[in-house]
Amino acid sequence: MLGDAARKLGAAHILTAHTLDDQAETVMIRMMRGSGMTDWALWRFAKLPRDGQGSVELVRPLLEIPKAA
Repeated sequence: MLGDAARKLGAAHILTAHTLDDQAETVMIRMMRGSGMTDWALWRFAKLPRDGQGSVELVRPLLEIPKAA
């Protein structure tokens, strides 16, 4: 949904507020599902394809900061 909204607006980036706590939660959920180590990582930067118009970059600038901060 975020990718679609960015495309409609012509945005090149999407910034989210995911924090270090969110990353730890995701790792735990994936471990409980039996994912391998390569599936546990959350990327700070990811490219979302944009139907022949380049890509939208998903950026998580707060990923190394605890939610309490």
